[in-house]
Amino acid sequence: MANVNSVSSNSYSATNSLYGNRNVLSGLASGLDTEAMIQNSVSGYSTKITQLQQKQEKLEWKQESFRDIIDEANNIASKYTSYTSKTNLMSSSFFNQFSTTTSGENASKVSATGRTKSDITINSVSQLATAARYTVAGFSGGSLAADSAINWSENVKTSSIAGSSITLKVNGEEKTVSFGADEIYESISSFNQALKSKLSEAGVNADGISYNGSTFTGAELVSATGALESKVEGTDTKTMTLSSSDLFTSTARNTYLNDKSLSVTLDGVTQSISLSGINSSGSNLTSILNNGLTSAFGAGKVTASLTDGKLTFTTASGSNSVLSIDANKELGINERLTSYLDTSKTLGDFRMVNTTAMQSLTINGVEVGSFNKDSTVQSILDAINRSGAGVSASFSSLTGQFSFTVAETGSGNRIEFGGLGQTLFGGGTFTAGKDAIFQANINGQTMNLTRSSNTIDMDGLSVTLKDTFAATGSSGVSFKTSTNADSIVSTVKSFVEDYNSLMNKLHDAFKTQPLTKNGSTYEPLTEKDKADMSESAIKSYEEKAKTGLLFGDNDLSTMYSQLNNIFTAEQLKTLGISSEFNRETGVTNLSLDEDKLKESLESDPDKVKEVFIGTEGNNGAMNKMKGILDRYASTSYGSPGILVNKAGSKKNVSSMLSNQLQKDHDKLDEQITSLQTKLSSQVDYYTRQFSLLEQMMNTMNNQSSMLAGLMGG
Repeated sequence: MANVNSVSSNSYSATNSLYGNRNVLSGLASGLDTEAMIQNSVSGYSTKITQLQQKQEKLEWKQESFRDIIDEANNIASKYTSYTSKTNLMSSSFFNQFSTTTSGENASKVSATGRTKSDITINSVSQLATAARYTVAGFSGGSLAADSAINWSENVKTSSIAGSSITLKVNGEEKTVSFGADEIYESISSFNQALKSKLSEAGVNADGISYNGSTFTGAELVSATGALESKVEGTDTKTMTLSSSDLFTSTARNTYLNDKSLSVTLDGVTQSISLSGINSSGSNLTSILNNGLTSAFGAGKVTASLTDGKLTFTTASGSNSVLSIDANKELGINERLTSYLDTSKTLGDFRMVNTTAMQSLTINGVEVGSFNKDSTVQSILDAINRSGAGVSASFSSLTGQFSFTVAETGSGNRIEFGGLGQTLFGGGTFTAGKDAIFQANINGQTMNLTRSSNTIDMDGLSVTLKDTFAATGSSGVSFKTSTNADSIVSTVKSFVEDYNSLMNKLHDAFKTQPLTKNGSTYEPLTEKDKADMSESAIKSYEEKAKTGLLFGDNDLSTMYSQLNNIFTAEQLKTLGISSEFNRETGVTNLSLDEDKLKESLESDPDKVKEVFIGTEGNNGAMNKMKGILDRYASTSYGSPGILVNKAGSKKNVSSMLSNQLQKDHDKLDEQITSLQTKLSSQVDYYTRQFSLLEQMMNTMNNQSSMLAGLMGG
């Protein structure tokens, strides 16, 4: 099939061959510039293809703009609402920064927050508390099996009319329907039914329309392209004669596969393995594959075998290599096979559960939920993490292991699976937790203590044991209580700056209108356009073309409004945090009175904490903000945010491949492919016509020369 670039002046120079491998006499006899004439005749297709490609580039720009906003929203959430962040404004301990000064040679091994009137010294720490942990290998290993056995006696059917189209006149209106490579019709009846369905999808009442293999009822044939074009006869009243054999081709499976290849990826390196030379019984398939795999990756890295007719690919014993095989349904591989455990896949995909019946999963006697073959692995991990069983679950793609950790440290905790949990996660390794063991002197009394946690409440002082150390004459760690408002104010100031940056970006995105030139918006440049421009001119133009891409987006507008509403509370104003509307920019930003906030922290730190964190049953400002950021920008595989579903995020690999803008991009791909097929058919048609013309002119010139010779001319 000819590529559009072979006839598009946008990508190829005029000296490029228009015809590819086509045989044509290029105007030697007629004196015509046939290449220019053909190019002009198909220029309409080239223009349409270029316009669709420009639409695709705009979609890609939109994805980049949305992802920029998603990244900034996640950076704020990670920095100010994550429990692993030192600047977590949702954490009580962050606001309890009273006792941060320790003294003694082991001062770095103990920290403390809070207030106490007792005289406390930690003399020694002989053991830290640890959490119970359970690990188990993932479902997939280094062996990948095809979905079904290969039936070598069954031929492969392919469409003979792929890329063709028919234009019909129905009630005075012309409608064109096209046929794709995946559409295989084995009878005129099934072709007729497909034709009616396509017309119905195009908005035509097809009840009275039919085709019997030669004539149309209820519609008038206007034209056809591709393989169907040669089946059209007549001028005024046209007919199209088809038989079942014109619709599809049946090819022996080994013959069909002989000019194909299989894509195999090992540790990120992708190679195409040729399938050439397969015999009719397929008995030499594994030999061909293994020779190709050895050549591509080295001996023994990946091997292919057949079990009950099914292909199986295996990596070397003990290897941690990530192997994946592209789908090839003619080899029984219906979907891409991979040894990397993608937690967005279902239990059925991993063949761990094969029924739709719901099965209960429990941890430590707590029911996590019920799942079946259609449940994703990520949904199970998410259910465990929010179940209240006191166990966190995760999967590491680096180790290939599931990890389950008890939320609380100490020796008395356990991790026990029940029901479906035993099927999925049984047979792993359990590591028991430990208690913290330390010695303290409290108001002159020495005490040997054991606690299940490394953070201990000691008369209002929250002491955290960070490392072990022995008791010596100068080993003790003592504490001095003081208020640390500067650290909190600094973090709040940083938050206000980051929040304002996000709000400005959101507002600019949905409020900035696209720029226009002579009444038209800036469209992406073609390769031909760029050839005559400098790099700086291209950059300047594309900046204008990218302006206003997200103008009027309702999701961004709603996100902006919801975030803005959080920080209008009167309580925040009393702390020195004000919401101010800028009439020039139209953006509402926050401002911070640092002195006022510092005064509030010193006079009533609990009130400050309550405004940011909230109380039981009453969410604070940061909780509300996190809820909004998660709703729109969460990159969780289990429940991605609205913007992530729309444009995808690099932090959620599956969303990069499946999001609304990507689906729109893929639809344009289909339209471009269809137009490229039509363009190629038109080039074929004109090439044949001009070739015939050249042959006729050659014949006439020869005859003229002969007659002139006979007449003595």
